[in-house]
Parts: sequence; structure tokens; C-alpha cells
Amino acid sequence: MRYLPGLAPSPKSVHSAKIICSFILGAGSSCLFPASLSAQNPVVPASLAFGSISYGSTLSLPLPVTNAGSGSLTISPSIQGPSYKVLSSTPVGCLSATPSGATCTLTIEFAPVTIGPHDDSLTLTTNGNSSPIVLLNGTATGAGTEQESPLRFPSIPVGTSVFLPLPMNAVGVDTSTVDYTKSIDGASFKVAENSYNDAFCQGRVFLNGTCDLLIEFTPTAEGLHDGTLTFRPKNAAASKIKLTGSGGPSTAPQPIPKGNIFVYSEGDERVVTFNSEGVYQSQFTYLYRQPGGIAVDATSVYVKDGGGFYGSDNDPHCLLDKFDPRGFLVAQFGICTGEGPGAFDNSGVVAVDGDGNLWVTSPTYGYIQKLDSSGNFLKIICLGPTAAAAVPNCPAATKFDVVPYFIAFDAAGDIYVTNSNRDAGPSHRFLVKLDSTGKYLLSFGTVGSSPGRFNELLGPWGIAFNADGFLYVVDPGNNRVQVFSQDGIYQSQIGTGIAGWGPGQFYDPIALAFSSEGILYVTDQQNSRVEEISPAGTFLGRIGRLGSNPGELEGPYWIAIAK
Repeated sequence: MRYLPGLAPSPKSVHSAKIICSFILGAGSSCLFPASLSAQNPVVPASLAFGSISYGSTLSLPLPVTNAGSGSLTISPSIQGPSYKVLSSTPVGCLSATPSGATCTLTIEFAPVTIGPHDDSLTLTTNGNSSPIVLLNGTATGAGTEQESPLRFPSIPVGTSVFLPLPMNAVGVDTSTVDYTKSIDGASFKVAENSYNDAFCQGRVFLNGTCDLLIEFTPTAEGLHDGTLTFRPKNAAASKIKLTGSGGPSTAPQPIPKGNIFVYSEGDERVVTFNSEGVYQSQFTYLYRQPGGIAVDATSVYVKDGGGFYGSDNDPHCLLDKFDPRGFLVAQFGICTGEGPGAFDNSGVVAVDGDGNLWVTSPTYGYIQKLDSSGNFLKIICLGPTAAAAVPNCPAATKFDVVPYFIAFDAAGDIYVTNSNRDAGPSHRFLVKLDSTGKYLLSFGTVGSSPGRFNELLGPWGIAFNADGFLYVVDPGNNRVQVFSQDGIYQSQIGTGIAGWGPGQFYDPIALAFSSEGILYVTDQQNSRVEEISPAGTFLGRIGRLGSNPGELEGPYWIAIAK
């Protein structure tokens, strides 16, 4: 914690009409306020260094203040931050009257409120013309957080949730890692275990390395809410972090304006909203969970929790999160253990069909699932014999194994999924078409760079239908968007096929979506923009530019449009 005065002391002499102060920062240096300027002249050290102490302990040091003037000196000490305080003065009463030539010794206590460095300042206000400043510094070693209490959450409606990160690390310890346990008092707060950073920590923090705990606030009633997070590192002092937030009136879901565009900015983990004209509206953060696609219906935003690279069957990093348009979490769907109905893996995407139902793909397990907007399970379709063997009463829709990732639906309700399976050999097809019941119809798209083919390493990514029933497929490895009929017949492409920065060129396109007016929006990741393409395939404009300010994007990835 650093609490330095607005003007740091200069190592050079400072001359003014009132004070001459010449010192070099360090032990033993001092400030002298000449008698010709004041009858009360305090002489004090320029700094007081406490060194390193263990968090949970305290250390007191003396600070001598000598009156070098001719009159009686009155001293009023004040310290900005919470880790230092004046305990006492010797002799008793010297603060109110220190005679000329006498010394008043203050006892300063260092009691760090967090781990890490603590820089502060002690101001000595006197009855003379001067108020000397003494710099205080010390470091608390141990494991915990360097963030001071309380962790303040915004006011949100009852029944919704919001998240804040709490960085944890280890300072000055003898080992590279420190094991810990944690607990929270307060019904409205909890550690969000589905944050991949907490899973990565695996119950330990690292020497000079930060690992965030993601704290969730879900107010259970209107009014103020307080809680306490207790962090207990092994063989070290426990720390307590106060939590505070407030709950407001519960509100009915508000409709999302038609045409609003939701873009996930991967570089800074934000879901950014633009209106149909591409004008920035709002944003909310989606921390540490590496989402796999976003989707919207009339009132909600759905984000598939991807869990980063650290998810597993034992860690809940796969859930489907439901937000209101303001970014408050409303519900979470799914389970992350086992395979079968309601179980998701830590990859895949979410999409909304024409009836408002949710579809979630599970590439690891080889199946897709259908849910209603409240998260109730409706259907599972197993794509291939391996998935069918693992899930009871789920016959294989295809004779070959499919790794389903992206998903789209035509007007008849037929289902199209991308196939990321690289083990099928020469017969491999990148796109698979099923009817609405899950019956296999056809597959198409092979490896290559010529029309109708896809980059071998990346394959197809985002897919969507336009109003005329043509399937648009992102081919990121070839920096283009390809267009197919519903029978898998190649029609045309958008983009030059070569990475570029100009209008209508792509550099790692990822996902796409259509507006109700037929405008195509493509996330152009490396160019940090969303490209707008007309129904005729011509470039219309862009949304966003590189940056983390409102309306800017850092590596736009997923996109969804309210209709």
C-alpha cells in the first residue's frame, strides 16, 4: 500500500522565503527549520524503515523529534494509511509542549493490514511555520492479498449476481508455493469455484505470482449485506477481508432492443453491447472463464463457460451462464461431472434456435443437447458410436465419430454442426447436417484452400444462416467466409483469402451473425474489429477498434444479435 504525499521530498536543496530544507533520503537524514524563520524548529529523520515482518505481527520503532528553536514546540502527528499509528510519546505530554532544545520521542507501530509493501507518510503539524513529513516504509511477508478491505460490490437487484476478483499471492516466504484454505461468512457471498484461476491455484498461492479468487455477490434481500472472507495459509497467519454490497428491488426482465449486437472481447474479458447502428451501449466483464460462444433471446444473454485450459470433470468449469442485459447473472445451467443429459464439458458453444430453445455442444463427449430457456433438459443427440456407447439410451446419429463445436439451424429446423474430428482420414467432412430429430442427412466440406474446402488445422468456425437459407461458414485458416446451399453445395466466398487489414479483408475471423435486415457481422480477431457486410457481400463498415475503453475491442471473438 502506498500513501505518499503529493510532492515527494527532493534530494536537492529547496529554497523559499519561509523554509530551507536540505537532506538526502535515508537513515539519519533530517530536516532543520532555521530559527530565523520560526521560534519552533522540529528536527526529525526524513524516513523510518521497518524492514520486513511477518503478516499478523507488529513492530514499533522510536521517532525522535527535537526542538531546535527558541520557543516551546507543539506537535500534532497524523498518518494517512491504516498500517501505521502513533502509540505513545516520551516524555508524557511532550506533544503539547516540548521546550527549546528538548526531544519528544514518538513510538510508531507498524501493524500491516495486508501482505506486501506498505509506504506511508507521517505528517507532524506544529505551532510553527513548518509541518515536516517523515516517510514510513515496511513490508509484510506471508500469503494473502495486497488489497485492503473492504471488497465493495455494486448495488444489484435481489436474485441476480455479480463478480469481483480478489488477487492472492505470497511475499517473502521460503517456499515457492503456500497451501491455503478459505471460507466466507455471509449468506450473500461465496467464492465462485467455476473461475478457472481458482482451479489453477489448486488451493495454493505462488511466491511473487498472483492468482485471483473470484468472489460472487448474490443479495438474498434488499438492503446492505456484509460478509468476511477468511484466508488461512498453511503455517502462517490467517487474514480476513471484509465484503460489502447492497441489494435493490427485484426487477422484471426487460426486453433487449432489437438489433443490439453483443461481442465478447477476449483480450480484456468483456461482453460489449452496441446498438443496431454500431454505437456503444454498455458492457460487463466475464472474468477468467474463457467463454465458448454467446447467444441472446428476447430478454437474456447466454454465455457458455469454457473454463480456460484448466477445467476437468471434477471442476465446474463448463456451466451455461444466463445474464440479464445489464450483465447481472440470473442463473446457471448444467453439471460438470459424468456424461449424459445435463452434463456439459469445458468447451463447446451455445446457440438459440428459431423456437427460442438453447442448444449446447460438447466436443469432448461428442453430443449436442437441447434445453429450454429456463435450463430444463429436452433432448440429447449422440454423434457417433463413441458417444452412443458412453450415454445410455442415446443411439448414434452417425456411423462415424463427430466432434461437434459450432451449431446453426435452418428455417425447417434442420441442424448443422461443425466437425473437429481429425481422425476420420480421407473420408473426413467438416460439416454435418441432421434433421430436427437428430437423423443424419449429409456431410460436406473437405481439407484444402480451394472453394468449398477448409484449412486442415483450424477447419470451420462460426456458422449462421441468412434469410435466404444459405449457410455462411467462417474459414479462419484461409481468412474468408464461405457460402453453401443447404445441400452443402459451394456458392461463393467473402474476403480475399489472404490475411489483411483493409476493408473487406480478414485476419483470423472467428464468428458471425446476421441482423434482421440481412447485414452480416464477422468478428475479425487480429484486427480488433467487427466487419459489417451487405447482403451482396460488399464491405459496409466496422464496429470497434483496438483498445479497452468503452466501444473498443481487444481480440473480438464471439458475437450474437438480438432479433
